[in-house]
Amino acid sequence: MKIGIMTWYFAFNYGARAHSMALYQVLREMGHDVEFVNYPSNRSLRMAVGTCSQFENRKKHPLIFARCMWKMLKFYIQRSEYKTSRMVKTAEEIDNLGYDLIILGSDEVLNQKHKLYNDLYYGVGIKTPKMMYATSAGVVSPETKLNQQIQVSLHELKGIGVRDITTEKLIENNVGIQPQLVLDPTFLYSFPEKTRKHAEAYVLVYSFGLLNEYASQICAYAAQKGLKVYCVGRMCKWADRSFISSDLNEWLELYQHAELIVTDSYHGYIFALKNQKNYVLIKRSDKSNKIDGLIAYLEISKGYFDPQSDLKQYLKEPIDYSALEKNINCRKRESFQYLADSISKVGI
Repeated sequence: MKIGIMTWYFAFNYGARAHSMALYQVLREMGHDVEFVNYPSNRSLRMAVGTCSQFENRKKHPLIFARCMWKMLKFYIQRSEYKTSRMVKTAEEIDNLGYDLIILGSDEVLNQKHKLYNDLYYGVGIKTPKMMYATSAGVVSPETKLNQQIQVSLHELKGIGVRDITTEKLIENNVGIQPQLVLDPTFLYSFPEKTRKHAEAYVLVYSFGLLNEYASQICAYAAQKGLKVYCVGRMCKWADRSFISSDLNEWLELYQHAELIVTDSYHGYIFALKNQKNYVLIKRSDKSNKIDGLIAYLEISKGYFDPQSDLKQYLKEPIDYSALEKNINCRKRESFQYLADSISKVGI
């Protein structure tokens, strides 16, 4: 079957690149001909440049800004690993690509507050058979009223698979359909093991925030354990090394070989779990609904770290990865079954 994936695979973000590649590879392993729908947004580039300018001031820190821009270039070059269609701009042009099925998602493509959002990610106007996999509405309230066109499109879908309870409730409140909760595609795909490039043991920090209020405890813990502090994806003044320009492969390598993960990111948390690492999970208001849902979905007992509490005690909290692996495998079977069942509905 020829399948098009419609998501933000082009974003300058490790999680976006990882989940896109994971779903692409999973579908290929299922025997399908797969490519990404090349429905790009110039806003993605503007957002990335804006982020570099905002956090790494080009006048005060020209070298850091240059490394940030180098990261963007590496991400752009890496797009060649993602098989894509010709560029399209409308639903009609998407239909003319000749797919048997279009999969909407994963990621926050349903988040109407996001700068990259368009009703096309709900499938509005697309006549090709379509389904959703691991979509999310992000911070959009479940009480939000979706427009009539979106509601019609939701009823047309072959399957609605979402990755969090907030999105599940949003759709159920609007059209009375209960979506299937599924795992983020990064859980379904085994990323290749990366060769270790750094001999020293380290704590890895991956965050969207500066985390300055956590710095003293993290650095003290690292010093006591003889660990360096690495930060990936951005500049961290209190880290021993900041890997500002890392691409996805370097990000995966740093995750696979870290002694401890510190993160406030949804996919940052997922890869801590995938690599069975001890972690310091930081709460962010714009990520908490997704992470909270994942914690509940996988029945994880260890939660967020309170900066007012003791880090050593928090890190002693047990993580039963044996039990967690069983839960993940159960959810993986459900997610694969949902994918297979929804795809099989095409042509019915």
